[in-house]
Amino acid sequence: MKGARFLRTVSRQQDNAEEDDEIDALDSQEEERMVAVKNLKPSARYKNNPLLRPAAEVLAAAQKADNALLARVRQDKTLQSIFKQIEQTSGAERRIKNWLEQKKTPEQIASMFRKDYPTLSIQGAEWKSLRLYTALFMRQHHSLNPTVKLG
Repeated sequence: MKGARFLRTVSRQQDNAEEDDEIDALDSQEEERMVAVKNLKPSARYKNNPLLRPAAEVLAAAQKADNALLARVRQDKTLQSIFKQIEQTSGAERRIKNWLEQKKTPEQIASMFRKDYPTLSIQGAEWKSLRLYTALFMRQHHSLNPTVKLG
């Protein structure tokens, strides 16, 4: 039927009086629902939602949480030891920050060291930085109660 023409059919408009009545009925039901919603009172759970509190209260709660975390970090002797070793190792802090920004895993860094820098001494500062980064990474990603957020 190549080149055949099809005529458009014009649909007849039927008497829509019945449909209009249904729409009016829906409108009255909607109005009843709206009135019912206006009469509702917010629940206690809604009022206690932390996202609805004033900004000053939220900031005070965040400061309190930060202070609690800082106190927990100060009491953690293992973490303090890791931080002390990072300070004592030359370039470790810069390397670790760089790896955090690049979101690298310790495995990726170790494979890069082996592939691109095979002559690096395992006792050198680079590998020591990697071991310290691995300790922080493992504490963050494999701990039920991580002490610090990396990155």
